[in-house]
Amino acid sequence: MDHVGFCHSLRREHPALASDLMEEFRAPVIDGAVLELLSRGRVSQEHFERSDEARRPVAMAPAARKRLIQAVEGSLNRKIRHPDAAGPCDYRGAISLQIRRLKECIQAGKPDYQPFMTR
Repeated sequence: MDHVGFCHSLRREHPALASDLMEEFRAPVIDGAVLELLSRGRVSQEHFERSDEARRPVAMAPAARKRLIQAVEGSLNRKIRHPDAAGPCDYRGAISLQIRRLKECIQAGKPDYQPFMTR
């Protein structure tokens, strides 16, 4: 099955549209969680192992993976402001609102999609 997308290239079995939507939240959610772990010393070089496996030459230790998941969950739960929300919402809510924005643009044929921006 082929997938549709705007920014990511179309490839079989790649949900390009989901990847497009993810880009708006990569820096504040994922990159923010990773930088916090690194700056607080909760993940370091010792948490990674080299491997001879071509598809995965470096692997994250289970303890570091758990810390990363916890940090990403913390980021997703952080309260923020979204212009379409009546009050503060978390990043999960903001993602849902962006999906709704994109859906409305596609269904109405409007070219004025407004991406989510942080300050």
